[in-house]
Amino acid sequence: MHKILEAHISPELMKWTKRFPDAFYEEMFRLHGWPYNPESVARPGVVGKFTNTYVYEQLPDGVIEELRRLNPKGETGARRARLHQFLSDEVGNPHLKKQITAVTTIMRIVDDRPSFKRMFAKAFPKKGNQIDMLPE
Repeated sequence: MHKILEAHISPELMKWTKRFPDAFYEEMFRLHGWPYNPESVARPGVVGKFTNTYVYEQLPDGVIEELRRLNPKGETGARRARLHQFLSDEVGNPHLKKQITAVTTIMRIVDDRPSFKRMFAKAFPKKGNQIDMLPE
């Protein structure tokens, strides 16, 4: 586990770079039925939960916990930096990019959130979870 964390986590805070493309948010907003304004960075709080569940929690075991440890929430409940700023350029950010692309692709091909959750579970099954593979 130490080697995985060492490969994914940067020893220093990286400069902020846009990691999540507009298409990620456009598709997320579409699935939730929210109006999307590409000029606005204001996001409902559930956007962070969605991003953590479908992107960051899919990184190798221990990575999200280490990111949260390195970047704890302050008194206001906000973190001082974006989680991706703690990922390494060599392994962490490329892995993040692949996950963002996969999630965006699944969102793009489905019509609603239940379909997204089903397709995501099929693409990224969790150990011990059974997926309903029968046709509807």
